[in-house]
Amino acid sequence: MLDLTLPLRGFGWRRIPGAAYMLAVLAASFAAISNSFVDGTNLANIGMQSTILLLLALPMTLIIMTEGIDLSMGAVLTLASVVLAGIAVKTGSVALGLLARWRLVAAFGFANGALVAWMGLPPFVTTLGTLGIASGLALVITDAQSITGVGDNVVFFYAGSLAAFPCRC
Repeated sequence: MLDLTLPLRGFGWRRIPGAAYMLAVLAASFAAISNSFVDGTNLANIGMQSTILLLLALPMTLIIMTEGIDLSMGAVLTLASVVLAGIAVKTGSVALGLLARWRLVAAFGFANGALVAWMGLPPFVTTLGTLGIASGLALVITDAQSITGVGDNVVFFYAGSLAAFPCRC
């Protein structure tokens, strides 16, 4: 006889975080209020918009679990986007912009890691400093103006799709 309860051993409703319950309550409430909430198009839209936050939240979870913090993530993301758009506008090469963006992000990550691990600086102070550096560089590069003239190739990486899968770089 096949025992179907085996995977459920050790399962307890208390092990589910409170945020999961709240998410279920919100989803049920929105579905009850609006018929279009459970529509496939809306659920796909929610999924696409959540991917960027999920890709940022997962590493941050690991950092927080190791008793660290990274305050500079949003500013470095902004600077990386400015560098990508600026290089793509100046040179017309999205590939060069992507390469520069990935190198920039790696450099900031290495600098944060080196200052915390090798120099023994607190993560809060280190990442607060790199937040200021990244924000300042983004303002200097753009002269506090929007970057215009970004081609369709750059827009594809933020809003395009490839084989029915959204592209998010």
